[in-house]
This record gives sequence, C-alpha cells and structure tokens, in this order.
Amino acid sequence: MGRKGKNRILVGEGLFTVPKSPSEESHLIGSKCKECGEIAFPKQSTCLNCQSESVEEILLGPGAKLYSFTNVNNPVPEGYKGPLPYGVGLLEFPEGIRVEALLTESDPERIKIGMEMVLVVEKLFEDDDGNEVIGFRFRPK
Repeated sequence: MGRKGKNRILVGEGLFTVPKSPSEESHLIGSKCKECGEIAFPKQSTCLNCQSESVEEILLGPGAKLYSFTNVNNPVPEGYKGPLPYGVGLLEFPEGIRVEALLTESDPERIKIGMEMVLVVEKLFEDDDGNEVIGFRFRPK
C-alpha cells in the first residue's frame, strides 16, 4: 500500500518537458519526420503522413499564437477535476503545427485570437489519493 500524500505525477508521459528551475522554459515534445518533414504532437514513432519510421523527437514552443478558443461551461466528462468554466485553445506553433490545449484564462474578454501565448507546466488538480497531477496549459504572454 502506498502512502497518501503530495506526490507529483504527470498527466501523461512524454508530452512536455518539466522545468528543473523557475527560470527554465517548458516545451511540448513532438516529432518530425526525416523523410517528409511532417510534425506531430504528441510525438509519434511512425510518421502520420508518409508512415516512415524515420522520425526524430523535437521540442515545440514554449511560445505559440492563439489560433482559436472556446470556454467550456457544461458538465464535464467523468474524471475531470478542474475548475468550471475553463478555456480551451488551438495554438499555432512557429514550427507550423496546431495543438489543442487547456488555457489558464477562461474569460473571453481577456484573450484574443492572434495573441502570443506561453506554455506553463503546473498542477492541474489533485487525484483521489491526494497526488498533484501536473500538466500543461497556455497563458497569455
């Protein structure tokens, strides 16, 4: 039996880098095909475009532009433990890929399409055992 407590667990392995210090930036972990140049997130072992197995891991961000967004006010799926309402955005990275992600902001008056956003790694919620579940979101720059 494990002890109840404040362990930190990642919402998913291999999705993002975890900063070792407050001055270090986080990045999403993607992949790029060496054959056709297709970029994917999350990282893939086979190219989604040409099915080549010649892919390499790349870091995305930490900055991106807000391409589109919405706020979720409805009842949430089973297992969701975060706040309501919450913002969800489609972020466009300089590398040319768009990624859907949670936003730190849910007030539509405070976010605008085209604004610069930055990746943050932080506690999303506590699980039933009291562990801090760490994930990524984007906040206005």
